Amino acid sequence: MHQTAFQKMNQFHEIFFRDQKFESELRCLDVGSAQYDLSTPTYKKIFCLPQFEYVGLDIQRSPNVDIVPKNSYSWDELSNNSFDLVISGQTLEHVPYFWKTAQEMYRVLKPFGLMVLCVPSCGPEHKSASTSTRDCWRFLEDGLLSLAEYLNAKPLTLFTDWNRAIWGDSFMVLTKSKMVQELSSYEKGEIERLLARGNELKQLFLETKQENPDKLPHRTKEALKLLVGPKNLELIRRVRRNVIN
Repeated sequence: MHQTAFQKMNQFHEIFFRDQKFESELRCLDVGSAQYDLSTPTYKKIFCLPQFEYVGLDIQRSPNVDIVPKNSYSWDELSNNSFDLVISGQTLEHVPYFWKTAQEMYRVLKPFGLMVLCVPSCGPEHKSASTSTRDCWRFLEDGLLSLAEYLNAKPLTLFTDWNRAIWGDSFMVLTKSKMVQELSSYEKGEIERLLARGNELKQLFLETKQENPDKLPHRTKEALKLLVGPKNLELIRRVRRNVIN
């Protein structure tokens, strides 16, 4: 897992679930959950008890994997509408037919549940012969938007963050919603609340899009240091100077 993806998923959790109280724990499915490096944290650290029941899914047995479906693109082991939250970070770029995986993620998502995708828009090839891991895709905003349209899903936030080291994470949060005209007043209010939090998450990362990282707001600079370490601020400068500009 890339450190930048973990940071974004953590911020998603803090913004979307702050001040929320639930009568029972929420079911969270992590797609691509295998932990190949035991020194690297997984999303289970974020989406854990008592608030979440975490379930890890991957295509082969590994630490942090609870379910290995017999068919990688048809998860008969999981029922429709069975998870409140379905996440996947830095995984779909390795999936040859990623849209089929996304379909299964959406199928098992409950109505008004949240589905979160974090994928790179750039970065070097990274694959592994030992685990048969391919490196197939990179995703821009329009690519994720097209995927949401293919799923008939409603995006709550969508952005590509060019300031995070070499990966330029594209990040999307979507929900499984009815047509607008079919929503009750309460459901419309919930959608508006989620959209507001999605915009807050987007602004948190995109406010770093300034010419000089040394002139970032203090709160953002401190968050950036926690993300990549103070020694890597020069890397961010070079990325912006040589790639973005």
